[in-house]
Amino acid sequence: MSWNTSDADNALLNANSLAFPFVWLFEVEVPTVPPSRARLCRYSEAIEYGTNAAGQAINYEPFPFTVEKIDEDSEATLPSIAISVSNVTREIQALLEAYGGLIGQATRLQLVNTTALGSPPLLRYDGEVVSLTASESSVVFEVAAFRLANQPVPSKRALSDFCRFKYKGGRCGYTGALPTCDKVLGGGNGCEAHSNQERFGGFPSMPRRLT
Repeated sequence: MSWNTSDADNALLNANSLAFPFVWLFEVEVPTVPPSRARLCRYSEAIEYGTNAAGQAINYEPFPFTVEKIDEDSEATLPSIAISVSNVTREIQALLEAYGGLIGQATRLQLVNTTALGSPPLLRYDGEVVSLTASESSVVFEVAAFRLANQPVPSKRALSDFCRFKYKGGRCGYTGALPTCDKVLGGGNGCEAHSNQERFGGFPSMPRRLT
């Protein structure tokens, strides 16, 4: 996804690049099919940082935004962050209108050093959009930590007779020609049929539930 910036925005990005080697990276998930991410960097040129599941470099496009504030709750935990993104070219506004807003979408904010882009971020904050405020000049994303109440519990289950690994994924390890797997140990299309039973992701010794 590429972005257009105004002359004033470009001046701001150039000034920031010259003055400060530490750069904010901000990304928000967009509910396209399949889901995608809008990735922005507060810098004068695109930045490649990290890799995706396929091992490809992740690209952040230059676009002006400001990390306005980081608020903590009364127990100094679960901070919320206000991120103000320029709306001068109306691209952010168009994105919000196209997808009915981005409330609840996953976000990531990172602070990186442009002289050490192969190193871990100095700061990383994963959260979700909890509110949006739009004006002619900016869109303010209020970002907070993921709400535990919205997450499935437990996130994973241990089953005696069903493999929990993604077929042909790294933990499955199968690289043969069979196109599918029933994700069970035995049977005509399970791990044994694939000669891959040593990588079975279930727990055969676990007692089964009585019915």
